[in-house]
Amino acid sequence: MKKSINNFVELMSSKIKQKKAIILIGAGVSMIPPSNLPSGKQLKEIVLESLLTKNFKKDINLLRKNKTYNEIIPEVLFSEMHLILKKEIFNAFKILGLSKPNNIHKFLAKLNLKYSTPIFTTNFDLLIDSFLPDNSVHHLHGDLNNIENIYIVLKQILKGIPVKDWENYDKYFGNKELFVLGYSGNDRDILRFIDNSRISNINWLVRQNDTFVQKNLKAITTKKIVLFNGDLNDIVKLLSIKFPLLKSIELQSQTKIQKDTYTAQNKIISEYKNSISHYKTSIVLMRVYHRIGMYKRSIEIGKNLLNDKSININDHYRACVLTSDIIRLSPGGQVEALEIIDNIINDRKSRKSYVYAEVLNGKAVILLNKASFELPSNSQNIIKTLKSALKYLERDKNQLDTDLIFSKERYNIMKAFIFQNIGLGYYYLKEFSKSKRYFLRSLKLKRQLNHLNGIISTYNSLAINEYAKRGRSYLYWKNKTFELIDKYSLFKLKIEFYRELGLIMIEKGEPKKGINALETALSIARKQLLESRHIAEISFILKNEKVKLKYKIADI
Repeated sequence: MKKSINNFVELMSSKIKQKKAIILIGAGVSMIPPSNLPSGKQLKEIVLESLLTKNFKKDINLLRKNKTYNEIIPEVLFSEMHLILKKEIFNAFKILGLSKPNNIHKFLAKLNLKYSTPIFTTNFDLLIDSFLPDNSVHHLHGDLNNIENIYIVLKQILKGIPVKDWENYDKYFGNKELFVLGYSGNDRDILRFIDNSRISNINWLVRQNDTFVQKNLKAITTKKIVLFNGDLNDIVKLLSIKFPLLKSIELQSQTKIQKDTYTAQNKIISEYKNSISHYKTSIVLMRVYHRIGMYKRSIEIGKNLLNDKSININDHYRACVLTSDIIRLSPGGQVEALEIIDNIINDRKSRKSYVYAEVLNGKAVILLNKASFELPSNSQNIIKTLKSALKYLERDKNQLDTDLIFSKERYNIMKAFIFQNIGLGYYYLKEFSKSKRYFLRSLKLKRQLNHLNGIISTYNSLAINEYAKRGRSYLYWKNKTFELIDKYSLFKLKIEFYRELGLIMIEKGEPKKGINALETALSIARKQLLESRHIAEISFILKNEKVKLKYKIADI
């Protein structure tokens, strides 16, 4: 049974006076007036949708009507954008520095000055810091003083808090109680940090009927957690009764408050928009639409790019690869997708491009999709193409390292993707030991890069590979896949898992199990996606398999 906010305040005030309290605050604190900082959803809209001007204005409504876009967590979207925009994306986050401190920020600053109460936060803003000496507030995900290191992408969150920071923070935690305000617990690295710390008990203030926090807190297994119901807006009023002497403390802000925040915010957003090229905005949008299953609009944007004569040849090739990859997902799109890629390959000059390895990998992906249904024996030629792609990738490594978009990180990502696809080639040839070897090589690189989508994709492949060869670790890899899919709401990857599982079950002579898996995939696709090749493709497979099963039962 949850306790009330009055119980929370009583316990918190007692532990603060005993100097046995640590406070952790989340975004909810800085959303309260007059701070009014944006929620994660609002920030997501600012960072992406402020780029959607001129030819992209209609995309704002298209995106907002999409269920998956509305449910996608900000870090997933920012990860897609960061891959293309790199450092430029951080310019949008400067708006967080325009806000005014609210009463909670001021009260927490006073507690720190009077009782030296340690304050930890997941927030980037400096609204408490502005009243305190430097480094008084511990920002677990970075702060605006070092904006390019704030945790906005999943690879940073997956990597977690650096060891040296962890050791520094943990010295505060011994035999103390943690009091949590305005935080959803939606960061796996923070929960892991708390779980492994020397904190004695956790006291968490939540809104009435907030099941989201309760679900997240299941990740903490070694600590006692007590939940308290209450409204964050009441916390200062109740704490002031317990700490009447704090009223006499005068706070001096070291930060100049913007008088006209509206004009300042518009200036920041305008500079951010102007720093991003039409090409980069197009690629970002294509990737976002691809992720949420809106392929038609993604293809439309891609084809517009293919006709854009103003972009350089390497950017043109990249646009071709991404567009063809999305076209192959549409019904009957494989022929058109191959034609786009082959037009590049047939131009001998293209082999000099440092994007050529990506072009070859793009062709292999299209052919692998075909091999899964029609010609598994073609996988030998696909593997040769992919090994050729590795050679071109190594040839161009130094040049790739200096490229603003393709960079060293992208080189390693491409290498991981090629290993993954070689593994798929061997999988379709039923050489499961070889496929597993390449999947593990791919996984090693992706883990080093903390590439979430890639990690899940390889977990998926390892699970299916184990099922196909009747291996013992099928459930292990399946559980690893679903843990991340559910955590980050990556429903499309769950659809792909059940689709692949259904196909291999049918191939292994388990049609009923296979049909159940495919029906699960279809159900998720219909719930999450406005349009999807998954729906048409899975429906077609299901129809055929049900007919086959009907006649098989009749023969018996």
